[in-house]
Amino acid sequence: MIVLPLNKTRKNNLTKLSKKRSKLEGISLSQAREILCIESGFKSYHDVRSQSKALENNTLSSVNLEIEKIKSTAQALLLSVTDDPNFGNRNPNFKQHLTVEIHKSIYLDVFNDGVIHSTPYFDDIYFSLSNAMGNETFNDNESYNKILVNDADIVLNGMLSVAISHFFRSVQRCLTDARKNHPNFEIYFTHWIYSVDFLDNISKPLPLLYDAFPKPSSLKVGNGTTTWFY
Repeated sequence: MIVLPLNKTRKNNLTKLSKKRSKLEGISLSQAREILCIESGFKSYHDVRSQSKALENNTLSSVNLEIEKIKSTAQALLLSVTDDPNFGNRNPNFKQHLTVEIHKSIYLDVFNDGVIHSTPYFDDIYFSLSNAMGNETFNDNESYNKILVNDADIVLNGMLSVAISHFFRSVQRCLTDARKNHPNFEIYFTHWIYSVDFLDNISKPLPLLYDAFPKPSSLKVGNGTTTWFY
């Protein structure tokens, strides 16, 4: 008898069928589970539970790796811009106290920590986000085209490039509206991936993306907009 490997769908089906069999045959749920698992090729229900736990651990490990991969890729993309020699020099004659290093520090701080009411130097943050890096630095046709490539790493790179651009634009709008509060990139990204339609066009699906970043109960980035709202 060929025994198919256990996966989440098969485990759920075994659970549902055990409940039905218990009712139909008038036996206990534990008896129904044991009979059905053996009939399905497993040694026992305990065998199924052991395999299920191993499956959950492997999935959790894969999801954690995916989270770290996405976070490190996003950080690397941002650093590739802030380390550019032209970064921070778009308007050198205004606010001269904002050196390239300060601009870089502002971007990294906002990316990692967001903006909160206690964040100092709001004017400097707003100016830096408006001038150190152009709005379209990431958000261009090349980034969108990467999403259509049949390579998961390139798709991820393009998706994060667009997300980073949208994130910093959202922070700018937040400060323009005098709302001195905006989450960091990781929180914004968790809402963003459920709010933008163009991810439907991804040619190479990223199956662990939505496991790594589960859908929030209340989305703070609405469909058709990329701005964080309250």
